[in-house]
Order: sequence, then C-alpha cells, then structure tokens
Amino acid sequence: MIGFKHKKQKIINFIFWISITSAIILRFSHLDTKVFWHDEIYTELRISEYKNIDPMNARSGKILSKKNLLVFQGVSDQKSLKDTLSSLSEYVHTPLYFVLLKYWQDLWGNSITAIRSLSAIFGVLCLPALYLLTRQLFKSKQTAKIITSFLAVSPMFVRYSQDARPYSLWTLSAIISTYLLVIALKKNTIRSWLCYSFSIVLTSYSQLLSFCVYTGHFLYVLICEKKNFKVLVKYIISSAIGGLLFIPWLILIVIPNLTSMKAQTAWMKIPMAYKALFKEQIINLNHLFISLDFKNYTNSLIGICYFF
Repeated sequence: MIGFKHKKQKIINFIFWISITSAIILRFSHLDTKVFWHDEIYTELRISEYKNIDPMNARSGKILSKKNLLVFQGVSDQKSLKDTLSSLSEYVHTPLYFVLLKYWQDLWGNSITAIRSLSAIFGVLCLPALYLLTRQLFKSKQTAKIITSFLAVSPMFVRYSQDARPYSLWTLSAIISTYLLVIALKKNTIRSWLCYSFSIVLTSYSQLLSFCVYTGHFLYVLICEKKNFKVLVKYIISSAIGGLLFIPWLILIVIPNLTSMKAQTAWMKIPMAYKALFKEQIINLNHLFISLDFKNYTNSLIGICYFF
C-alpha cells in the first residue's frame, strides 16, 4: 500500500513538472508569428494614446505607407500617461494592464514579441499563484499539483496568455486576491486584511467584471464564517476599503461613459446559435494551434462545424 502511494506521488510529480515545462514553452513560443488580431490592435491604439486613428492622417482617403500606419501601433515620446488614460476613458477600460504595457514597451520596444510577452509572463505567474491557493484550500500538495497542471496546459489559458489583452493579468490578480482572502480568514490579522484590500484594488483596476469575483468571495465568507462576527466585520471593512479605492475610476470614467459602454457591449446580448458558437470556438482554438486568419468562412476547417 505504501509502495502504491509512493508510485502515485511520483506519477503526479512527473505530470506536474512536465505540465509546468510545457506551460512555459507554449506561452512563449511563436509569439511573433501568430495573427495580431482585432482586439490586440485596439490594445495598441490605447497604448499609443490614440482614441481612434488620427482623422487628419489616417482617414484622409490616401493610401498609407507601413511606416505611417505603425505610428499608431507603438508608444510615442510625444504622448504621456495622461493621454493613455484619456484614450482608455472613451472605451471604459480599466487602466492597470494598459499602463503596465505602456511602460513595458518603453523598456522593450514595439515588436509583437515584446507586446505579447507581458501577458505570457502573467500567464506563467498564474501557475505558482494557483498552486499556493489550492495548497491552502485543500491542504494537499498532490491535489494542488493536479489542479495547477490542468491550468498549465489548458488550451484557452495558453491562448489568452499570448494575447496582448488584460485577461492573464486579471486571472493572476483574481487568484492572488482569493489566496489572500483565504490567508486573511486563517490569520485574521490587520495586516492580512489590508493585503486583501490591496488585492481588491489591483483586481478591480484589471477588469470591470471583477465584481463577479468578489460576489463569490462574499458568498464564500458568508457561508464559512457566518457565526464568526469578528471575522465578518473585518472582511466587510477590508472589502469596503478596496471598493472605495476603485470609486474614483467609477465616478470619473465608468458612470459618465455608461452609454458608450452599453453600445460597445450590445453584441453580447445578441443570441448566438449553436453552430455560430461552435464556429467561434474553432476560431479561438485556431489562434492557439495554427493561427490562420479565417476571413472566409468557406474554409474547409471552419466548414467542419456544419457537420454538427
């Protein structure tokens, strides 16, 4: 029995380290050869501090050279952080990822590899963060390794770790925030709750949809600590501090631009048929494995979905 247990641990350890190695290779491989798609172009427009393509230069009706067009796809010495935040305000994006990417490009340049590498780094950092979280939750190294291995080789997590978009940063900050909540519930010290407050700020400034994460946190605390009044009070105060520090962005940016935000997200309310949804998933997976630019849906690979 002991021998079987030892053998099982060795298998789990082997799979874990193979998964971690694969995760790093997959996230950093071929960053510059995959299609730089629609949303990533808008990321660069925000980073280059343009609310839209400059109408005097890019919408004049003239054919633009590559050199002239790439002005809008990189950081500029003539634009400041204030310009970046102004650009983000029109599209109601939370600023943390875009500000970090701006300074990242200041250091490493405007190549596609440099642009995407920041997301890849966040994607890799998600793995130790998830390992620490699951160790705390399940009190088992082997369970933590199994769960982390799943995340390491998940096709969609690999795919979004290679996108110049905020998703891998949001995932990382949400995992860290959940870990800090578990630690705060365990230690129940002022320092641990302040760390949790700070994590709320980071996650909220990474993605507006973070309220979904903190709704889950609220329900978790309510269920697990409903009889512990002191812990509930500290949790509420800690959450309130984190929420208050996000209010300036809500008041100055989100609320004044609600109409624009609703218009931009109206497509999410349009019902999608099964075949159309399946087609979108094929396109998403395509970006991970072969990264063809499917403009023509008569392509044989896309046509597969019509057999379902």
